[in-house]
This record gives sequence, C-alpha cells and structure tokens, in this order.
Amino acid sequence: MKQTHFVGLVGIYLALMFTFSAIAQEHPGKALGKKADVTPDHVKKAIVDYIQWDSDLKGGYFLIWDEQEQRVWSLKFSKPHGGVREVKDEEYFLCTDFKAESKQPDGSISTTVFDLDFWVKQDEDVKLIVDQIKIHKVAGIPRFKYDKMKPLE
Repeated sequence: MKQTHFVGLVGIYLALMFTFSAIAQEHPGKALGKKADVTPDHVKKAIVDYIQWDSDLKGGYFLIWDEQEQRVWSLKFSKPHGGVREVKDEEYFLCTDFKAESKQPDGSISTTVFDLDFWVKQDEDVKLIVDQIKIHKVAGIPRFKYDKMKPLE
C-alpha cells in the first residue's frame, strides 16, 4: 500500500511539473540575449540609415561640428569603409567617408574627404542607435589614433 501512495505521489508530481513547464514556456525556443542577432550588416545598415535620415532633415547634407576648427561642415555621404569593429559588448564602430566641396577664389571647386567614425550601441529595445560620431581624418590627416579593436564576425 505504501508503494501505491509513492507511485501516486510521483504521478501527481510529474503532472504538476508538466503543467508548470508548459505554462513557463508559452513561446517556443529560448530568449536571445541582446547581442545574438547583431551582424556587421546590421551595424552598417543602422549607420547608413541614420546618415540618410539626418541628411534628409538638413537639406541633403550631413552637418558636423568640428571642434578643432570651430566650425560646422556640410558633408555628403560617400560610403562606409573598413570592417565593423566591436568596441566592447553591445557597442560597435564603423568608419565612413564623406566629402565637402568648397568654392576656391579662382572659381574652381575643391573636394575634401572626411573620415567620420560612428559608434552604435543597442538601446533597451535591442535597436542599434548611433551613440557617438567623431571626425577621424580630414584630407587623409588623422586627428587622433585608436587602440586596437577586434573585428565583428
């Protein structure tokens, strides 16, 4: 008789465990961490979309404040270059090329290439957002140097 009670208790225990596990797993699979879906293409798209959105708001130009020269540059986006880098967990980095055209005293137009660096991170909704922008190079001349960053694969 004791064995019957034991088998009955085991049966109730298993039924309860099945019920609670079914309730706990309302959705299939396991929850993904923030970093799970981030690829270099996602980072590039987030940055290019931001540049396009910002430029559309400002008459087709990407405006950036140049602390060193104490002026605003009106830039046109060219392309991203180099690979996406992971600066730290859930923070990413990409270099981009922009151009600024200026009229010279003789009437000719000169073009200056700018290397702008963008950092993106994930917000609370796991959306990649631009967090920081720096002027890295103007006409190929670096404004500062970086420590090594690892590539995002």
